[in-house]
Amino acid sequence: MNHKVLLSCAAVLVGTSSVLAAPVWQSTFDSNADGVVDIYTGNAEKVMIGSVSSGKLEITTQDNGGAEAYSPDRAGRSLGTAQVGTDSFSGLYRFSWSTLNTTASEITEAVGFIGNHSAQSRQFVGGRLRHYQIGGDYLVGLDVAFGSTGHLVENFAVAAGPLPNYAINLGPNALSTDYQLAVGWDGVTRTVSLALYDDQGTLLGQHTGTITVGSAMTPSSSQVDLDAEVADLSVGYLGWGDYTSYGNDVTTVWNVDSLAYFDSANGAFEAAVPEPGAISLLGLAALALRRRRK
Repeated sequence: MNHKVLLSCAAVLVGTSSVLAAPVWQSTFDSNADGVVDIYTGNAEKVMIGSVSSGKLEITTQDNGGAEAYSPDRAGRSLGTAQVGTDSFSGLYRFSWSTLNTTASEITEAVGFIGNHSAQSRQFVGGRLRHYQIGGDYLVGLDVAFGSTGHLVENFAVAAGPLPNYAINLGPNALSTDYQLAVGWDGVTRTVSLALYDDQGTLLGQHTGTITVGSAMTPSSSQVDLDAEVADLSVGYLGWGDYTSYGNDVTTVWNVDSLAYFDSANGAFEAAVPEPGAISLLGLAALALRRRRK
């Protein structure tokens, strides 16, 4: 039984407000792209938004090189109102990967909150995911990232993670396994957060980074630099972007079950991990469905 059915049943039993963090909106891709649109098309080598099949939207990202390097495709669903650096917000992706990098040479992609900008490192806060494979095991690095209009000495704030190996080992069966990825920005503490979970809410890895003087993300920028960069942030979409790091043209293909936007820094993280009461209710919902099918 997938998350869509379970959440629906839990809502019928007790109401979602007492069980799970309520999103501002949620795309479930039952028959179409459900609001996900092209934000910027700069990479002619592939199409980012694919077809919808069995309630999943196909999204293709690329570590694009050659003539297409540093010119990304960007796609996502509109937040409704653009969010700025003093706001707090988060997003939850429920998905599986059907194509991942099968070499030890890393590739990257951008996932999170994106503005309508032609540069991969501008108007973006979230994760720069790194994909590679070693000994048959798939690995993914959760790098926290932030950039608006380019005031930083670092040009773009990125910190590799999680420690100690800078990546989560997903094992040999990562393809077609269901995951949840939560992405958040806290405008008060200026913190970017990422967390990857399995479909039951078990934490697989997490990483956070702050836009502060001397931090791992911004070790050389002054307070004036940081204040200006945060003040200029404007992101209007939750989605994906191509990201050139190694330029080897390898793609990553997502099959997205749902995409949800929350107007708090921690809403997506709370929604990814059912509360004890929610777990019991989901069990009741599953039992009710089994009885109906008899």
